[in-house]
Amino acid sequence: MTETVKIYNRFTFANDPARSRKGLFSELQYRPRHNMEIFLAYGPFWIGGGSNPVYEGNLEGSGDNRDLVRLTVKGTF
Repeated sequence: MTETVKIYNRFTFANDPARSRKGLFSELQYRPRHNMEIFLAYGPFWIGGGSNPVYEGNLEGSGDNRDLVRLTVKGTF
């Protein structure tokens, strides 16, 4: 969006005979200064984060999206 505000999204879907499973991870990054970062994230960050996007082992069995919200503030002094 801008140099200080960025949005990242990752969607993962898995189909099996019983039901469809999905994973959604979205993150808003804000860097107001060169030594400060603020991250607001939704969803499980581990789903869809593997090296092979075709095979997602985290969605096997009963894997599905979870409502997780995380706020991280980082600063260097």
